[in-house]
Amino acid sequence: MKKITAVLLFIVIITLSLCSCSKESKFGIEQLCARLNKNFGESLNQEDFFLAEKEEERYFLGEYKNVLISAEINSENTVTGVGVLFTEDKDKRESILLFLKLCCVFTDNDESKQNIILKDCNIVSDKIEFADSTSVFTVGKYKYTVICNTYSVTLFCDRV
Repeated sequence: MKKITAVLLFIVIITLSLCSCSKESKFGIEQLCARLNKNFGESLNQEDFFLAEKEEERYFLGEYKNVLISAEINSENTVTGVGVLFTEDKDKRESILLFLKLCCVFTDNDESKQNIILKDCNIVSDKIEFADSTSVFTVGKYKYTVICNTYSVTLFCDRV
């Protein structure tokens, strides 16, 4: 009986240890910036964002490289979605690349996997136009939204 108890206890300890080694899937704006900077060599700072609140919705908004970055947060200050908005056609390629990087950090996908997802959702520079259109794609537990008009393009990635 002691051997069975010892084996079960060992299995429980190993299982708990493995769970604690996993990457944190819920993080705030500070960790979003730190991971983006570390993984992609960017220089985004938490101080560049300001908090915007409207009713139940809360966002951190900040400008970076001619792009408006948004990070939706919940009541625990955990990021629940990321987005970029750009207004110039010349910024399209760079803005989509920044969105790719933000999505990699947010979804914990590597760059090649995330790039395939964005291509499958037609979130590529030759498919996005400054014309009235909206597209929504759900991939796994994430929803990708593209909102275009004659003035701007907005790309969102939200946890479903």
